[in-house]
Amino acid sequence: MTKPFLRLFAAAALLLSPAAHADGLVENVNGVTLDSKGAVLRFNAILFGRDGKIVALLQRGDKRPKKLDWKTDMGGKTLVPGMIDGHGHVMGLGQQLLALDLVATTSLDDALGKIRSYGESNPAKWVLGRGWNQERWQLGRFPTAAELDRAVSDRPVWLERIDGHAGWANSRALALAGITAATKDPSGGRIERDAKGQPTGVLVDGAMALLTKAIPAPTPRERNAAFLAAQERLLSLGITASADMGTSVE
Repeated sequence: MTKPFLRLFAAAALLLSPAAHADGLVENVNGVTLDSKGAVLRFNAILFGRDGKIVALLQRGDKRPKKLDWKTDMGGKTLVPGMIDGHGHVMGLGQQLLALDLVATTSLDDALGKIRSYGESNPAKWVLGRGWNQERWQLGRFPTAAELDRAVSDRPVWLERIDGHAGWANSRALALAGITAATKDPSGGRIERDAKGQPTGVLVDGAMALLTKAIPAPTPRERNAAFLAAQERLLSLGITASADMGTSVE
């Protein structure tokens, strides 16, 4: 009986010994995690080693090391493990966050006002955005390039519909993309036209590529800004890692 007891004691000592050399302590947290069997495990503090790895999770009554290099009191805040997004588009999220957001607009005039304000405060060569919904505006039709020109006419504008299946362009954008009455509808897409066959400003599904190919690729600085914006949003939601489906060498 003595040898099994000694082996058990030695194993326990090995598990507990790193705590004596812990580098730091995050104290006073409402911690919730899962154990190896998937059961909920609650804790009040975390011990970190000098390599930055977690040494132990502690309950309120557990002893804390006397010697620590640092200690942080979290004031009872809730702490959970970081979530991992198994299928994400990080750069797309960042670009979306930096673009004009029209999701909350309730009318065409409301949207045009936001587009105008965004254009005045953003000197980018293209005004890009998304989120408009003519059904929510109770417009009864698609918006037009002429209406969009009232908000921004000095630069090209391209705004994707809330579902991503249509885009709204101003006259400058249509001209830069070379979209005219002579442009044929592509397979799987449609150019909205007036009674005379002139493009009215909205491109549906496959026709969107006729215009998006004219939009310049983001610069390195713009890509960095998009990445940082996405990172901040993901971290704010507790997402600490993402399997990005759109990562490229750039």
